[in-house]
Amino acid sequence: MKIMIFLFSVCLLTISKFNSYSSEIGARAISLGKCFSSVSDDSTSVFWNPSGMVQILQQESGLFVSWKDSFTATAVSYVYPSDKYGYFGLGIYKIENLNPSIDTENSINISYSKYIHHNLSAGITLRNLKVTKDNGSGTTFNSNFGLLYKPLKNTSLGLSIENIGNKKFNYNGYIYNTPLNFKAGITVYFVMWRERLKIENIFPIEYKDSPVAGEKVLLTWEIENNELLTHPYVYRGLELWLGNFLGFRLGPDIEEFKTDNYWNCFFRINNPIIGLSLKLKGFQIDLSYGRTNYPISLSTSYKFGKKLVPVEYSKWQIEKNIQQYYRAGEKYYSENKVTQALTEWEKALIWDPENEELKKKIDDTRRELEAVANKKIIENYIEQAYVYYSEGKLLDSLDNWKEILKLDPENSRAKEYIEKINSKLTESEKRNGELREKEKNKLLIADYLRKGDIYFDKGEYTSAIEEWKKIIKINPEHQEAKENIINAEKKIIELVNTYFEQGVKLFNEQKYSDSAVEFRKVLKLNPEHSESKQYIEKIKNETTKKVDPKQIEQMYYTSADLYFAGKYNQSIEILNKLLKLDPFNKNAIKLLDKIKSIKEKL
Repeated sequence: MKIMIFLFSVCLLTISKFNSYSSEIGARAISLGKCFSSVSDDSTSVFWNPSGMVQILQQESGLFVSWKDSFTATAVSYVYPSDKYGYFGLGIYKIENLNPSIDTENSINISYSKYIHHNLSAGITLRNLKVTKDNGSGTTFNSNFGLLYKPLKNTSLGLSIENIGNKKFNYNGYIYNTPLNFKAGITVYFVMWRERLKIENIFPIEYKDSPVAGEKVLLTWEIENNELLTHPYVYRGLELWLGNFLGFRLGPDIEEFKTDNYWNCFFRINNPIIGLSLKLKGFQIDLSYGRTNYPISLSTSYKFGKKLVPVEYSKWQIEKNIQQYYRAGEKYYSENKVTQALTEWEKALIWDPENEELKKKIDDTRRELEAVANKKIIENYIEQAYVYYSEGKLLDSLDNWKEILKLDPENSRAKEYIEKINSKLTESEKRNGELREKEKNKLLIADYLRKGDIYFDKGEYTSAIEEWKKIIKINPEHQEAKENIINAEKKIIELVNTYFEQGVKLFNEQKYSDSAVEFRKVLKLNPEHSESKQYIEKIKNETTKKVDPKQIEQMYYTSADLYFAGKYNQSIEILNKLLKLDPFNKNAIKLLDKIKSIKEKL
């Protein structure tokens, strides 16, 4: 960020001028008032700011024509994105003006860009420029350099340095000037309306592909300074997209950045160029028109090939989130706020689910927290047991010491006092103690039966069995509990067979993600079900070939971000989509279970 601000400032102080037409390629860019250095999100970025190519996620080709009387301009452009090697671009243009004399300009541009830091990309264009006037011609080689930085998701800063290298060249008595030129701009994106306009009822296209839940608006502002200008130039542009298919633009004329003209630099709309866009799937057509004696421009572009996964969460951003939560956990732990520390570390683990060291830290801390909690409970029991003992309430004291042994089976004081109290009890007191124990067990059994019935009615048979087994521990001969367990086990067998058969059916239909859901249900009920495990391996073999790890990673982090924002339904929706692509992604399954558990408690 500091680097961008510094270079932006340099732009305002540097003197130079650029006569070449190459920065007027693309109807969309022209109708944005030629304010494109911080936008540069299509194939014409080769001519404007090559660092913007990182925003292009598919191969894109473009064609541009512009005409007015004896003036014509044509250009072709192409961008090839690669998440491994960077982004490559090619642009060729020809400008011809036949009046009053033959004057042509031809250029070949080869571009490359790459992310160099989180949300900061750099790009360079190598250019061969040939100029012909009357019967003479000359050629020069130079380069353009650009930076694009997105400090926020809806804001971008752009810097373009043009004509690095050869400044002037002579031909046939003419001097052609291509001096160093600086442009710096800022673009802000936002949504004008919360509700979508129902234009999809008019245009039969996939409105659901709209990138925003509303109408996307773009405001851009740019400044240029050069040696032949008395004052820097200011460019401005406005773009409105209805859905993701119909766009309108407005580009006011250039303003001079000077003391008595600041207001106009931001707000005056004078002699504007207007633009229109229509987008149908991968195809887009742009038109610009306006200003007296200014050429009409038409551009077309087409996106094709495999689409890259947009890098919403870079390694830098992920590491930042991990460290943020980890350090917060460390701070809480140092303040002896163990519960809060655990909460923060669990958040860090969601961002870094494979961190074994962090997992161990969380497990150790949980055991520590459990030990502390047990210690406090034991201390309370001990205190109360002493009180009862001093008051001669031996049976009450005995009950407390027994509870202590349940929590800490090796507690020597509890063993000592239980032995001591038993030796002091009379036969009558012992019988009373036995009656109290039976009554207590009777209440526990009734409670376990009730809970088991609730789980059974909800179809949670495993949980029901766990409750009824607690009864068997108290009374191994309890007939009702035994029968209930047998019935629940039969239900589990029926469910396992149903889920398994459905899983096989879906597998044979090649619906692998749905099939995986059924087999996971089987293993939840019967972890040793070997046939389900075999099918799971088959599904993994089938789906692994089609899974894009980068896409899975970005979907997981998007769902995590939504989870932390409390947007549980949206997070679940993305996790379900992820699991359709990668049915056994353990991190996604774990986060999904966590969110569902939270929702059940709400």
